[in-house]
Amino acid sequence: MSTPYVTSALLRQADTGVDWGSLVEGHLDDDVTLAEITNICYRVSEMCDSFCNQVLRSTIDSEQFSVPSFRAAVLSSGVCRIILTRWPVTYVHSIQVSPTMFPPSYAVVDPSRYFIENLSLDTASGTGAYGVLISSGYVDQVWGSSGYQLIISYVNGWPNSSLTSDVAEGAVTLNVDDTTGFLPGARFTFFDGAYTEQAVVASASTDSGPGTLTLALSLTYEHILGTLVSGMPSSVQQACIYLATYVALTRGATAIAMPPARGVSGSGNSPDDFLVKEANRLLTPYKRII
Repeated sequence: MSTPYVTSALLRQADTGVDWGSLVEGHLDDDVTLAEITNICYRVSEMCDSFCNQVLRSTIDSEQFSVPSFRAAVLSSGVCRIILTRWPVTYVHSIQVSPTMFPPSYAVVDPSRYFIENLSLDTASGTGAYGVLISSGYVDQVWGSSGYQLIISYVNGWPNSSLTSDVAEGAVTLNVDDTTGFLPGARFTFFDGAYTEQAVVASASTDSGPGTLTLALSLTYEHILGTLVSGMPSSVQQACIYLATYVALTRGATAIAMPPARGVSGSGNSPDDFLVKEANRLLTPYKRII
């Protein structure tokens, strides 16, 4: 199971105004309560994905295109420009091209003959690439619309994982439950309360799934099993916190004090409604529009 975008530890640290220990009646801050908070973390992560119409954590996906077409245009220079569905695109694993024929006969495009347009691994701001340019010579317009078929496998989204073992101060390697998207040069954060720190990836032992990350610099602090390590934008994480607060209050958790609701005063809207609306506002820039 993938790591949620927010954890029980982050919810407890956040200014939510919720007594998380009162979440489950008859189970004051015990393992049952922790399990339910964890369930909420997964639930709100899925809510974020659903609202954005795409999985926000890094995944490896494949898409097939007919070329030329609206999203796979052949420019006057002969270069083919592919507009991918999911973003930000951070790495292309492979591109294959075949004339539209039965059966297709795919040829692998040399990696030196394509690149990601406006590539950036510093995607925490919520911006990122969605286009790939392929050199001339692989497709053309001779056979008209849909004269070729193209399959592209690529990495997209924001890396999001957790530690599968403790990490000591000064360490340069760490074990995580999913290495997808932790590409060389990618920045991410250890979300660990007062010991929160940032790091840069030097390499990963696998393209996806459980593996080991090697860092460009040694760690300043030690971190325990389960610590969230993520490159997810802070606005997505805050949206998860708003939604988790909403879910907790809806199911009857005790509200110690509601967080400030900007713009709600005098509007007639309840604080609960504000939480959902504010989460949606924060998530809107990350919605898939293709």
